[in-house]
Amino acid sequence: FPSHDNQLGFCRRFFSELAHSVLGLQKGYRARLKIIGIGFRLFSVNNICFFKLGYSHLIQYIVPLSFLIRRRKSKFSFFGLSLQELTQARQFVKSFRIPGAYHGKGIRFRFDILRRKSGKKSSY
Repeated sequence: FPSHDNQLGFCRRFFSELAHSVLGLQKGYRARLKIIGIGFRLFSVNNICFFKLGYSHLIQYIVPLSFLIRRRKSKFSFFGLSLQELTQARQFVKSFRIPGAYHGKGIRFRFDILRRKSGKKSSY
């Protein structure tokens, strides 16, 4: 039989999910991303996004119909009603080009703090 602690944890999780759903229906959620790098671009046609990220080919991402996408030059944002779907989508898009540790080029969340490494040290 489930213990009292398991029931309490289940109730917390259930009400947390319920609160996120209600908030999503009232206001919605937005995920802001930024493309950093010379020549990195984003093109969108209807619900298909094409990313030009320095590879030999374009990467295409079909945006789910439950999302809206807004873009400006190197910044873009997803807007949706489900926090879980939005988080999955933004992490998937970020995986196309994760920012490097030395140059910092790639796709990152807008308010991410990126720790960069220093380059080669001089031997003088």
